[in-house]
Amino acid sequence: MSEFKKKGDKIQGTYEIINVFPFVEGVLYYTTMKKEGQLDSGHTRFIHAVEMKKKPADYELDELMSRNQEMFFPIQEVFLEDGKLYQVFNKMEGILLGIYLMRTAPLAMDEVARILKMVTNHLMQCYDEEQFALVDPQNMMITSTGEVRFLFGGPKRLFGVTRREAEDVKKVAQLLYQMLTGKRVDDKADKVEQVKATRKDMSLELESLIQRALSSDPLKRPRVQDFWRWAEQYEEKKQKKAKPATEALPDKTSTPETKTAEALPTSVKGKQPVKGQAVGERPRARRPILALIGVVAVLALAFMAFSWLSGDSAEDVLAAGGILDPTVEQGSEQAFAYYQQSNLAYDRKQLEQAIDLGRKALSADLGKKEYYINLANMYGVAQEYEKGKQVLEAAIIAFPEEARLYDDLGVFAYYLKDYSRAMEAADRAVKLNPSAGSYYYHQGKIYGALKQYDKAIQSLRYATMVSKKTSRYYHDLAVFLNTKGELDDAINEAKKAVKYADRDEEKYYLTLGVLYLKKWEQISKNNSLSEEKKEEEMADYTKRAYRAFDDAVDKEKRFPEGQYYKALAHYLHGNFKSANYAAEKAAELEPNNATYLYQLGLTYIALGEKEKALGALEKAYQIDANNALVQEAIKKAQMIKPKPASPKKEEKKDEETDAKKS
Repeated sequence: MSEFKKKGDKIQGTYEIINVFPFVEGVLYYTTMKKEGQLDSGHTRFIHAVEMKKKPADYELDELMSRNQEMFFPIQEVFLEDGKLYQVFNKMEGILLGIYLMRTAPLAMDEVARILKMVTNHLMQCYDEEQFALVDPQNMMITSTGEVRFLFGGPKRLFGVTRREAEDVKKVAQLLYQMLTGKRVDDKADKVEQVKATRKDMSLELESLIQRALSSDPLKRPRVQDFWRWAEQYEEKKQKKAKPATEALPDKTSTPETKTAEALPTSVKGKQPVKGQAVGERPRARRPILALIGVVAVLALAFMAFSWLSGDSAEDVLAAGGILDPTVEQGSEQAFAYYQQSNLAYDRKQLEQAIDLGRKALSADLGKKEYYINLANMYGVAQEYEKGKQVLEAAIIAFPEEARLYDDLGVFAYYLKDYSRAMEAADRAVKLNPSAGSYYYHQGKIYGALKQYDKAIQSLRYATMVSKKTSRYYHDLAVFLNTKGELDDAINEAKKAVKYADRDEEKYYLTLGVLYLKKWEQISKNNSLSEEKKEEEMADYTKRAYRAFDDAVDKEKRFPEGQYYKALAHYLHGNFKSANYAAEKAAELEPNNATYLYQLGLTYIALGEKEKALGALEKAYQIDANNALVQEAIKKAQMIKPKPASPKKEEKKDEETDAKKS
């Protein structure tokens, strides 16, 4: 690897280095563009250079380019040169947080809470999206509007990062200590002078969080969300103090158990918790935005509201859908209490009560996007998709730049088979956040529902690029590829789905096995192959199939469909005893399934068991009398001759044991 460049050197023959700054990782260059032999002073850029352990693929560089601009400072260009990755940042308007703290720390508690909330919110979102960001004041930029964004960071797999949350927590505590005291904390320090010794406005809770976070034992450290929650509650208390005395006080009779943001259901199925979902609005700008920018923003928001809901306000949409509770008084503290109670009821499986409390939370405060998300998800769990869709329609009016809301809306519209609406929402989500694999996945599913399979495949390929280890993305990509007749590609993607599958994803093994059987069928019809070659390849794919089905039933023993396909694969390969055993399992687990009984009957016919074959097939006939295959099989069973007293019939070697060894 070559050394980093020096002042006066050029990067890619275009950027001349004016100054070099040591950075937390790599080097930060301040450059000017060299154009047609002349220095153009109007085109200066900061460029970050970092050494790479391995050469990234083109799609990984594209992914870095499209990283979430809410968390990371926007990148203008990315390229490789001499084994180093260069990231050219957009023109920077702001100041490094490290420099800002050197000049102004200690900060007022209001500003400390605001910055802390942004940083921890970004980190929790990184955990959600398999991203990373180095927590260091030299790696953070405060923009001219007061937003905090990371400079170096992005997809974990691109940089080979295995950073743990406990390490981030310690870095957050160090940053927080510097904001509060103006003093930096040594990395080796596991205890510092208490902040409350010099600051009367320091809370005991925050002091405790800092001391625990600096512990040398990672197990004693709190979570990132604990710091976020403190900042959120600080803002809530601040808002309460700012209320006019005439405003109605919230009901303090209930003291709900404190909930973390992880208790929220993240999908309409309600199976997974949200990781690091923040409850609160975006931090307000520290400085006023230019009037022209403000006008443009207002016009843009107005246009979006009109295009989506013909000018209705969020409150109008919710009221029209009967979502709002008119008996609830406005108040952010009361809203938060309802929100916590809603999640507590959900955890206790009291869904109806959870929805009612979620409605109350939103009715009390229409300014928190998390209340919309919470209620919509509750409706999703209850399969009340129309109401959930109405909540999200209102949410995108209140928060027109939130990609998550459009994605959720697309999912609800998909369940309602309102595919045109779903497509609009999914497209918008992807445009707002092109670095979220789930958004491409949902977009692909919607394209599939519209039978636009080429576009569905393209979207799902993007999803697998962004989220490398999400098995369902590969699985559904395999399904659409198979629909398009691209069987070999489908098998390759199904293999990846199996590779990353969790223990309860037995159907992914089933899909792989079915694709192998389709390959068997394709080969059986290939007249360009010699009979010997054809038989060899067909045998190979039936082996692959029943091995996949073995894995499927190993993942979930009570899986009749897996047992059925396992029986079919063994039957095609000539392993009739193994086929019979699996078919019996399938029929036992689902005794009213004519297909399973038919397959069981075929295995008995192959084994020469006339009475058992007829017994299974007659049951299948009673369930599905119009099935021509069952009728034909019954005729074959009736023609079975009694077995001789000393049978010498050769049977094909059973390969069940071999399959398990493979």
